[in-house]
Amino acid sequence: MSLTVEITSLAYGGAGVGRAEKGGKVVFVPFTAPGDVCVVDVTEEKKNYSNAALVELKEPSALRVSPRCPVFTRCGGCQWQHMDYPYQVEWKNRIFADVVKRMAGVEHLPLEPPLPSPEPFSWRSRVRLHTDGKRWGFFEARSHRIVDIDECPLLEPQINETLGSLKRCGLPDVVHTVEIALDKRSRKTVVSFHVKERVGFDWSRSLAGAPWIKGYEVFLKEPFKRGRGRIVMREGDTTIWYEAGGATLLAGVDVFSQVNLRQNSRLVEEVLEVVALTGGEEVVDLFCGVGNLTVPIASRARSTVGIDSDRTAVRYARENARLNGVSVEFVAERAGSSKTLEKLTPCVVVLDPPRGGSPEAVKRIARLKPERIVYVSCNPPTLARDVSLLCTSGYSPVYARVVDMFPQTFHIEGIIGLKAV
Repeated sequence: MSLTVEITSLAYGGAGVGRAEKGGKVVFVPFTAPGDVCVVDVTEEKKNYSNAALVELKEPSALRVSPRCPVFTRCGGCQWQHMDYPYQVEWKNRIFADVVKRMAGVEHLPLEPPLPSPEPFSWRSRVRLHTDGKRWGFFEARSHRIVDIDECPLLEPQINETLGSLKRCGLPDVVHTVEIALDKRSRKTVVSFHVKERVGFDWSRSLAGAPWIKGYEVFLKEPFKRGRGRIVMREGDTTIWYEAGGATLLAGVDVFSQVNLRQNSRLVEEVLEVVALTGGEEVVDLFCGVGNLTVPIASRARSTVGIDSDRTAVRYARENARLNGVSVEFVAERAGSSKTLEKLTPCVVVLDPPRGGSPEAVKRIARLKPERIVYVSCNPPTLARDVSLLCTSGYSPVYARVVDMFPQTFHIEGIIGLKAV
């Protein structure tokens, strides 16, 4: 069924929102912008809304620009390349505020102006790509079909160069996933190959044609299986160096680290400002990873503990503390069931959990009754859910801000600071 729809807003997830007629059902249309008048085909009918696909733009929005990528709308990596970047940031700020207020039941959110990315393109310093031997790229939205690319405008130049070299290297068909990360110190790349079975293959000889690579790892791992798999080969220097919050940090291509390193520095500085440490506090950093927040915090606190379930990340975190001359106790435990957390009485708790958040960890934090909590999240709905738990446990938001880590996409990185009331 075809409809003519005027798009009036954007939803979390990236789709434009409109109605077919006054008082009619809400319609969600990907790749549209507020101000568009468009013809759409309904693809799915729900009780209170419809999903639709864009067929024709009758009146394009003033927010529109020409996308840089030739596979935009096919590739699942971007949703907003058709919108001028300042409007992307404006709408992320609106969506963030709306989601948190509505889902957390927060009447007044002390929202600071958003921090746009210095680079709307060429910001991505690490990437995970999929390959079937012939095609290399991201999956289409809501599918496992690979969209073949030679380069991506979101990637830093050295990563695009590495991608081009790898496509020419004649890698074996057992490779199904490739991760590429940029080392900011050497300006070279580190690569992780995921293979579904071991084969006799001369990796060194093949990768000699990829001059940007300084080191690589090969993991035996089934496609779509969780975890990093089992390492079967490592060659060269596979460490990634970057800076944040006055600290020099290292990580591996196989552990989590932020993909937009310029914005990560600003994110860390924002967190340091919100925690407002005076040197006498005991701080706990949950989901600490390689110590991205923990190590900068430790130079400003009396004592610092970092907790993360990823043992490999914790090993890097301990090394980062040593390299930066700070004292931190890092523990490899799940935040939601940490025995270490039970023994602590922190003044400040910082957490930066995965997309799903952690209600279990939040409930345990509330029982510790710290004076201040700083929650960093890339998923506003789960952030709002967990903030709601904290608000019912005696906390109130005193700070909120969007730091745009993911230009051209709908993803929103937000920080909320809370104090006990």
